[in-house]
Amino acid sequence: MGHTIDVYKSTFKPLLHTLGGRPVRSYMKLIVDAKTDKVLGCHIFGDHASEIIQVVAVCLKMGATKQDFDGTIALHPTAAEETGDHATKSYSKDPADLPA
Repeated sequence: MGHTIDVYKSTFKPLLHTLGGRPVRSYMKLIVDAKTDKVLGCHIFGDHASEIIQVVAVCLKMGATKQDFDGTIALHPTAAEETGDHATKSYSKDPADLPA
């Protein structure tokens, strides 16, 4: 779509499985427009993903930015708290760098 994007990724072991000793991990990724900071998309794999993505969908519909996500105080301990904890950018992509 012509956006230069920043991608924020997080992989973690939910507290429920940490305490229970199960080898279960979750993965989340936010795709952010590098120029406007608007969140363009989100991928979630793991426990309760369907519950979490519903709330993220509302945020996207309202035009939330990465700063909005970062400024949210998360419920702890929950898997959903990771949506506000993508502090480290994993990579960026510019459409000008892609093959034609």
